[in-house]
Amino acid sequence: MTGAPSKWFSLLWLCAAAACAGRGQAPQATDSGFTPQGEFLSTRGYSASFDETRVVGSRVNVSRRDDGSWAGILNGQPLTFTVEDHRIVGPNFEFTWTETDGGIDGRGIVRGQMVRVTVDAENLYIRNGPQNWSLWKTSEGVYQDSRSTITLKGRALELPMPQTLFALLSFQEPGI
Repeated sequence: MTGAPSKWFSLLWLCAAAACAGRGQAPQATDSGFTPQGEFLSTRGYSASFDETRVVGSRVNVSRRDDGSWAGILNGQPLTFTVEDHRIVGPNFEFTWTETDGGIDGRGIVRGQMVRVTVDAENLYIRNGPQNWSLWKTSEGVYQDSRSTITLKGRALELPMPQTLFALLSFQEPGI
């Protein structure tokens, strides 16, 4: 069977290319009821849109279930949690936040990593284990540092939780 290994290799290559074709793009909402109310965008190629019951992005897809709990995927890892009184709790996940003048300040432990998210009138700070982003506000809803910009659109300017947390954590490199 001359040429057969080449055909199999070509077929394998084609299948691998098809499987990777959509990587890095935000999943399309299949539920016709999903109408984004806000969006977080990063010049590093990440984005996340949300409504009251869902956060959908390039590395996040979580939804509120009928019982009020939330479940989905964050950075390739399954996640389930509840939100009560400025606190998000789930298996290997605990995060609390306070509302500040013009923003939020929260911290916790997520999959064994210390996490902190602060957004205020002047800065946006994300710490996720060893990773840190510290950006300054350059205009309404726009935060940047020397390497990247994060833009908040629509209701994202109101910093709703847990949507804000999951959108911003999805911008970090995998590891949590």
